[in-house]
Amino acid sequence: MTLEALRGKKIAIVGMGVNNKGLAEYFREQGIGFETIDGWESRDELIGKLDNYDVIFRTPGLPYLSRAVQQAKEKGVEIYSQTKLFFDLCPAKIIGVTGTKGKGTTATLIYEILKTNALRPSLAPLRRGGQAQGQKVFLAGNIGEDPFQFLDKLGKDDWVILELSSFQLQDLHKSPHIAVVLKITPDHLDHHKTFEEYKEAKMNITKFQTAGDVVIQNAELDPRLRGGGGKGSGSEIGLLGKFNEANVAAAVAAAKAAGVKDMEVVRKVVRGFKGLPHRLEFVAEKK
Repeated sequence: MTLEALRGKKIAIVGMGVNNKGLAEYFREQGIGFETIDGWESRDELIGKLDNYDVIFRTPGLPYLSRAVQQAKEKGVEIYSQTKLFFDLCPAKIIGVTGTKGKGTTATLIYEILKTNALRPSLAPLRRGGQAQGQKVFLAGNIGEDPFQFLDKLGKDDWVILELSSFQLQDLHKSPHIAVVLKITPDHLDHHKTFEEYKEAKMNITKFQTAGDVVIQNAELDPRLRGGGGKGSGSEIGLLGKFNEANVAAAVAAAKAAGVKDMEVVRKVVRGFKGLPHRLEFVAEKK
């Protein structure tokens, strides 16, 4: 999808949550007209209300397989999302991170390794979206910035790390250059009909990869990988929780796949990374 292809079409942005507010502002800046549909209490309220548009951009909270969306699709409506459009318009290389738990931690750690590597040899404080040695690194998705806030700043040599939920991946039509798939366990079964459907939505992140792309996958997702999966050394990481060793290993593997060769940079970031707010965060010590 291109911006020119959207001009003159009847467009609806369905759901004005965090994911679509940035998209709406971007459309206004580009002079692309749209209507908004918001404030429903039940998904079934939307049945028939989406049928008369050319394109709808659904919020991740509205399942792709919901009756309202599927009926609109049958009527010839093109079903899109903020995430799908970003993949179409983004000139930079994308690292996508998904999994049931640990997405935000892993995506942020990848971001900090790549950013610190770009700032060599000074190892200066990280600045999201700042420029270093001609390369920019951005963190976006459910954590970090809205990707449409920096889309126009991106070039082909830059990196975007995207945290991606099953809701965003469910109908994704392109895959990131580097796909990171963490452990998948039953979750969001109020949104997905079965665990298998949920898992299939997650694994959609790799569906359109080509021979030149990379997937980094938790060993428990494929019996062929068991026993060969990497783990981070507990003595070298600043994160609490043994489960975070797998998250660190995934982040380091992604950074290497993105071209980071200086392991001292990697060690420095991993040792100093204490995690995100409210994730096993130290609060206080009494007595």
